[in-house]
Parts: sequence; C-alpha cells; structure tokens
Amino acid sequence: MLAVSTVSVAAFALQLRTPTGQFDPVDYNPDLAEFRGTVKAEWIRNSDPRDAKKFKLLDTIEYTASNGTTWTANSGSEIDGASIPRIFWTLVGAPTTGLYRDASVIHDVYCDSRERSWEETHWVFRDACREAGLGPWKANLMYLAVFHYGPIWDLEGNLQRAVQPVSPETAKKMRDFCRDNPDLTAEQLRQIDPRIWEI
Repeated sequence: MLAVSTVSVAAFALQLRTPTGQFDPVDYNPDLAEFRGTVKAEWIRNSDPRDAKKFKLLDTIEYTASNGTTWTANSGSEIDGASIPRIFWTLVGAPTTGLYRDASVIHDVYCDSRERSWEETHWVFRDACREAGLGPWKANLMYLAVFHYGPIWDLEGNLQRAVQPVSPETAKKMRDFCRDNPDLTAEQLRQIDPRIWEI
C-alpha cells in the first residue's frame, strides 16, 4: 500500500515534470464550478483508420472552473479522448462514455489548441471531472495520469512531449495510491514523484 502524508508528499520532489510557476492550482469548489450546455456529438466517418474514434461536437459547451476561468469547446471541435493515456480508460472508463465525458471534451479541445498552459489544462481536467460526478480518488487518478503522462507544450503552444505510454502495473499502483489517499490537494498531487509507482 502506498499511503502518503503531507511530509512524504514534500519529500518526493517531482522529477519528470516540474511546475513552471505559471499557474497555481486551486481545489474543486462545487459552488463555483459549472458546465453549461450538453455534449452532443456525431462520429466522424473517414477513410483513415486513425480517425475511426473521433467525434465532432454539434453544440458548444462551456465550463466555469473553480478558479473562475471559463473554458469553451466550440461546435465543430473534434475530440477522441487521446489526450488521456489509454491504459487509464480500463480503470475509470472510456472518455466518450464515462462520468468524466464532459471533462474529457474540454481537456481534448485545449490539449489540441494549446492556448493555455499544459499545467492549467491538466488541472481543469481534474476540476471538471469532479463537477461531472467523478469521485475524489478517480479524479485524482485522472489528474496524475495527464499531469505526468499526458501532453506538454511550451508557452508558445509548441508541443514538447506527446502522451506517454504507461504500463498496466504502473497504472494499477497509481490507482491504489489514489484510493488510499483521496484527500490530497491538486498542489500536493503535482509535487509527487511518479517514480514511486514505476519502481
């Protein structure tokens, strides 16, 4: 069991992804967070098999995050859940069908446009997962998945690293860690060294 305390969280200095200081996360606030609109989408038929699982949004949806920022996924946006390492789909559910579907739409759109920092984009995914109905430990798991293994880009929006593969063993250790530590804050989560699961 990988239980953690505030002291041990501080002891694991993040090695793979160091926060840039461009964004300070806040924790989920149900009084401020809100989705507006309903996800309506259609499958995209395409001769390219890589596009076989893509959807196109038919209506615009908006999300107001716990820090008051507004995130918009416009009608016509193409989404496929690919911003989330696929191994986690088996642990929490597919992004097109699970409780976190609406959150994954927002996350996909901003991982594609890269108009906000990767840190804020991955943070809003956790925030939106909570608002969409995902419980704390599952939302934390999805946040750790994208923070450590999802895409990152520089301040000009240039992709620096694509989604990284994660072994089933690592994903299961992360799941167990999050189940045992459901109350960690976003700040605590992003300071954890992912090598504790990769050993």
